[in-house]
Amino acid sequence: MILLGAAEVGSVRYLMELYPHLDFQFDCVGSKLTEQIFVENNLQLNSDWQNSKPLAVITGTSLGNSLDKKIINWANQLGLPSISIIDHWSWYRKRFELNNQLVLPDFIFVNDDIAYDDALSEGLPSEKIVIAGNPVLESLYLNVNRQLIAKEEMLNLYNLPTKRIIFFISEELASCFNATDDVLGYDEFSVLDQIISLLKPSDHLVIKMHPEEKTDKYHYLKNDNVSLLRMIDIYSLNVLADVVIGMASMLLLELAMLRNDIISFRPNAKQAFIGRRLSATVDVTSQEELESLLSYPEYIDGKFRESFNGSSARITSLIKDII
Repeated sequence: MILLGAAEVGSVRYLMELYPHLDFQFDCVGSKLTEQIFVENNLQLNSDWQNSKPLAVITGTSLGNSLDKKIINWANQLGLPSISIIDHWSWYRKRFELNNQLVLPDFIFVNDDIAYDDALSEGLPSEKIVIAGNPVLESLYLNVNRQLIAKEEMLNLYNLPTKRIIFFISEELASCFNATDDVLGYDEFSVLDQIISLLKPSDHLVIKMHPEEKTDKYHYLKNDNVSLLRMIDIYSLNVLADVVIGMASMLLLELAMLRNDIISFRPNAKQAFIGRRLSATVDVTSQEELESLLSYPEYIDGKFRESFNGSSARITSLIKDII
């Protein structure tokens, strides 16, 4: 049996792409955000995991005194093989920091050579870092032509008008970073204000909320021209959206596996976004640039997608070798 554990949705989605390829039994440990995803995939939750005897543990990564770190600490104490996955391109070292120490597994799976170099430069040990790929991005690459109902029916389903539909991919930034503007150069509220000020009468904005955001976070913005949406699958979002604007969410990269016009809008950005480094998104850092882009769209060539093909097979092989 392998114990799977993750506190964040992105990590669980990564694990859910993998487990069908592995010929093992699984027990799972989740947070309030992730338990339901395990259940929906017919996997067994184990509330008594600390008294279990798995062959190995595979976890996600998250900041602070998280479930992921608790599982890794437990595995290290018992001498169990341990793997942690980093499904994004950010905060490599910080994900493992706790009380001025590093809580490290035996192996850390990262997405590509860019992630490997960044993790190394942040001080993670080279012998633990493995370039593995990303099975979520691979799955989107393989299912790019997935058939859905027509856009007109989708608009009715989500009660949206027949206008240009602009999706904003929100993130929980302002509450997670002290002095967000100093760290990033922007936050979700300042970005939204600038987007809303550019809306035309023929536009309708849909704010796609992150699972970690409070339900009432943007209620003050709701009106005839602005809708809020928490749950929608990525293929439906792709059909509905005439324009997609986000900041630095992993969902932008996922959508970039399906289309060539994803906009990363980060006013006064102080850090590079992986979407630009991969040539996966159209990067803009000022309201003037965004206004121009809304009138005259730009497109990426999509070549970056091919590098993620074969991720599931590669990761499966790595896990089998470790166990």
